[in-house]
Amino acid sequence: MVDSVKDKMPPRQVSVLDIEQDELETDPSVQFFGVEWDSVFAKCFSLGLHIRIFKQRLEGDIVDSISLASILTELSKVEKQVEQHSIAVLSGGLSSEQLS
Repeated sequence: MVDSVKDKMPPRQVSVLDIEQDELETDPSVQFFGVEWDSVFAKCFSLGLHIRIFKQRLEGDIVDSISLASILTELSKVEKQVEQHSIAVLSGGLSSEQLS
């Protein structure tokens, strides 16, 4: 997404869009209880809508940098949650014996 607007935005705005995943706040309970999939799917649905709107605006030569930043941040949050969930599953933290 960022590549599609790099030539339409000042370099300073593009640099602001780079999000460090380490800076994102994460929910520590995901490591112990797993991710709430209903929440993840709702976020993905919302992301899809926002991406479609962003794409339509982009086709009209309107670059909404705030929407793009919001989309990228939310996408990074979902990615981080799923990564934490997979780590918990692979480490055995979500096995049925440990949750009982």
